[in-house]
Amino acid sequence: MYGKVLSASSVFFGAEACASWCHRRRRYVDEPTTGLNSVMATNVVQQLKAMASGASAASQNTPKQARQLRTVLCTIHQPSSEIYKLFDKLYFVVDGRAAYFGPTADVPAYFTKLGYPMPVRARGFCGWLCF
Repeated sequence: MYGKVLSASSVFFGAEACASWCHRRRRYVDEPTTGLNSVMATNVVQQLKAMASGASAASQNTPKQARQLRTVLCTIHQPSSEIYKLFDKLYFVVDGRAAYFGPTADVPAYFTKLGYPMPVRARGFCGWLCF
């Protein structure tokens, strides 16, 4: 007998989301993209963002104004540019100290003001920020 096999992480993520997400307003997710390829990592972060905005599959029949917003705190190491763009806020830590906390859209201007502008030929914002 052969069938479709789900990975342990897929089963865990699905079960965890279904069982406890609806009842918690704050959620901490430690490195949810570790070990995933870029497509799967992007999908996971997109789902986390959808759940945080109250737009999960379970709430599709709920009026938008009645959906509860949730806070999702993730640790992500060297995200791709696509994943970085999905985040609303960034808490950037260097040597154990906060280097930046605020909207992701304001990061380039903030570091430019400090004298660290992004090079014109940078391959991506995240690569520049991490190095």
